[in-house]
Amino acid sequence: MCPYYNQEYKQCAFFGTSQEQYQRDNYCLSSSNWKSCPNYTSRSFEEKKDKKLRSNPEL
Repeated sequence: MCPYYNQEYKQCAFFGTSQEQYQRDNYCLSSSNWKSCPNYTSRSFEEKKDKKLRSNPEL
């Protein structure tokens, strides 16, 4: 699961906005594809570090 996804509220931690079903299924809930999510790839290292909700193996 994406380290930036809040499963209870179905929100991306980067924006605090709800994610569409497609986004959730293809990125947020994926064990590996979340690294390709545009929400993730376009964020700075600092954002990635500060906004994570659970461990990010890439950092």
